[in-house]
Amino acid sequence: MEEAPEVVASNPSLSISDIDNAPVEYPIHIEDSFAKSGIQLVLHEVESDGIAYVDFGLDVSMIPYDDIILLNSLIALLLNEAGTSEMSDAEFRNYIGKVTGGV
Repeated sequence: MEEAPEVVASNPSLSISDIDNAPVEYPIHIEDSFAKSGIQLVLHEVESDGIAYVDFGLDVSMIPYDDIILLNSLIALLLNEAGTSEMSDAEFRNYIGKVTGGV
């Protein structure tokens, strides 16, 4: 069902000129050896209502190309099967399911 033209006309809209084309600069912090582990950590804060967004990279150059497809399953398995210092693997799996709907 199409909206009436007056309803469509009342919707707010932007034109390209309304959008600032200057890039947004987020302050970042780089730690070359996080906790003396040799792992480089790059952090930046954004407003996210308490949600933590995490991206991580792994050097997979030693894994044969045909096996790369298995990494997604391996990482999901590791996240689901690992416990924490305060939760067993089962408790952690239940917690992930409760707060995220699953990984």
